[in-house]
Amino acid sequence: MIDIKNPEDCCGCYSCVQRCPKNCINMIEDLEGFDYPKVNTSSCVNCGICESVCPNSIIYLLKYHYHVMLLNIVQNKFN
Repeated sequence: MIDIKNPEDCCGCYSCVQRCPKNCINMIEDLEGFDYPKVNTSSCVNCGICESVCPNSIIYLLKYHYHVMLLNIVQNKFN
């Protein structure tokens, strides 16, 4: 699961939007006209690409879920 921490630190570069393989990130404008990422968690596959390309590190892949996802991949590969 993806968490957006300190959205006010977003520089609005759209890197996360452009790199998301599932197109589940949209930029939403706030009342002051600044764009912030909004993740559609039902479409997100927790790949972590958005986290790795974010220059301000505001996107955070919740590591517990990431480890569970990796475990599922390994189990499915060897079962």
